[in-house]
Amino acid sequence: MSRTLQSPADRLAALPGGTFGANLTAAREHAGLSREELGSRAGLNAATIYRLEAGDRQPRLPTIIVLAEVLGMTASDLIHSL
Repeated sequence: MSRTLQSPADRLAALPGGTFGANLTAAREHAGLSREELGSRAGLNAATIYRLEAGDRQPRLPTIIVLAEVLGMTASDLIHSL
């Protein structure tokens, strides 16, 4: 039996309970931050935040960690849901 290896982005996109983008949007809105404010605090631009929220781009682990820290939560909480 062969096992197909998935990329981290594929595994992230396949998580149950919604997408990373939906989780990021909900966490950002809960924190009362605009995309510009979140991006500025995380060292990213607003367009990147928009693409992450829209699911057009999957984040790397260091980005997830920084976003979670800015949002006052753990990376695990941000990935799995709110």
